[in-house]
Amino acid sequence: MFICMDYYEGETLKNKIKRGPIKVIDAIDITIQICQGLSSAHDANEIHRDIKPENIMITTRGEVKIVDFGLAKLANQTQLTKSGTTLGTVAYMSPEQATGNPVDGRSDLFTLGVILYEMLAGVRPFEADESIAILHKHVYEAPTPIEQLRPGLSGPTLHVINVCLQKDPARRFETAGGLVAAIDRALQVEGQQ
Repeated sequence: MFICMDYYEGETLKNKIKRGPIKVIDAIDITIQICQGLSSAHDANEIHRDIKPENIMITTRGEVKIVDFGLAKLANQTQLTKSGTTLGTVAYMSPEQATGNPVDGRSDLFTLGVILYEMLAGVRPFEADESIAILHKHVYEAPTPIEQLRPGLSGPTLHVINVCLQKDPARRFETAGGLVAAIDRALQVEGQQ
């Protein structure tokens, strides 16, 4: 018996973010690639539930790879964990995940919005000293508008972030594919600026 895993030469997105805010075009490209990976997972009815910069590898060729599907679960499957429990990384949880409610692909899209915000602003949208305070912010508070931290972002980029960070999953992009189309429009506009 043995386990076989892919090895990717490169760095985590967390390490890239540590160096400071990322160029807008690069952040959008990374987001598109993450979204394409999530779209494939969601098409297979798999929800990651722990998307975070540590679980995103950027290879030396600039390819983005989503890793660590350890908390993933199949959509519409009976609970793999005790009902009402929260699993994931507090700083990146969707509101429904933070409150122990059922999740679907839109939960991963909320988290992707948190990551895009962090790539562009250099800070996460929901910060606090204690985990419970961070969870409270995820569920009840609006983040500082990113345009205050990173002026000059295009309307389509702001739209993507704002829709991803909606508290109510019904107000987010319905699918990763829908988000890809919106973020692609943002890439086109940012590329012209």
